[in-house]
Amino acid sequence: MKKQILLQKAIIVGLIFVVLSFVVGFYYGIYRSRPFPKIIPPPAIQNTQYCIQDSDCVVGIQPLACCSCPQAVSRNTIGTNDWQLYEEGKDYSTEVSCTMFCSPCQTPGIPVCQNNQCTFSSDLVTVTTPGTAEPEDPTARGLNSLPDLPVEDFPPMPISVSYLIDHRSALDGISVRVKGYVVGNWLDPSNCSPIAEYLCPQPRIFISDTSSFRNGYFNLEISVPDRDNWKDYPVGKMIEIRGIVHGDRTYVSLEKL
Repeated sequence: MKKQILLQKAIIVGLIFVVLSFVVGFYYGIYRSRPFPKIIPPPAIQNTQYCIQDSDCVVGIQPLACCSCPQAVSRNTIGTNDWQLYEEGKDYSTEVSCTMFCSPCQTPGIPVCQNNQCTFSSDLVTVTTPGTAEPEDPTARGLNSLPDLPVEDFPPMPISVSYLIDHRSALDGISVRVKGYVVGNWLDPSNCSPIAEYLCPQPRIFISDTSSFRNGYFNLEISVPDRDNWKDYPVGKMIEIRGIVHGDRTYVSLEKL
C-alpha cells in the first residue's frame, strides 16, 4: 500500500516537472525569438574647424542664419549645413530676414591652421618676449574697413544712415537729423537678442536705410532718453530723429536730443 502511494506521488511530481518544463521552455522560446531594439549611436558631431595644414582652411559663412559672420572653417565644411565660401564685399543681409539686432562682424583675416583648428591669423597673438603677448591691433576692427570721408557739401536734412556712417569722423560732435527704418528696439524686452543677456533691455534703438535686417555695419545705434516709450519705435517703422553724432574711424552712434 505504501509503495503504491509513493509511486503515485512520484508520478504526480514527474508530471508537474514535465508541465513546468514545457511552460518555461515555451516562454523562453518566445523571449528568444522576439526582435531586440537596435542600438543606434548618436550622430558624430562635425568639427567644422578641424584641419591639418593651412590649405585645409577657408573663410565660410552661413548666410541663412541670423547674425552669421565670416568664420575660419575647414574646407570640407563648405556645402554642408548651408555653409558657403565667403565672398568679400557681398551683402548677405538680403538672404535672410531677422527681427533681432546683430553686432557688426569682424573683418575676416587670413585662415590658418593652428593646433588642428582653423582660425584667422589676426586672432593669433605674437609673443615678443617670454611671458608677454601682443594682441591684435584694435584699430583694425569695427568700421575701419568702411569709407570714412570728409564732408564737402553738406546735404539737406534729414540724412541717410549710410551717409552718416560714411562721414562718421567728419560729423563727430555735430547735431544732425537722420531717417531710417527701425530694425532693433532694445527698449522692448521682447526684441532683445538671446545673446544680449544683461545688456538688454536698455534705452537703445537701431535704424537702417532698409526695413529688412542688414549686416550690423549698416545699422546705426541710437541712444534715446529713458523716458521714451518703446512703443514709439516699432520695428519696421520709418522714423526721423535728431541727435549728436559720436563717430570715429572704427565706431559711430547717435545720441538723441
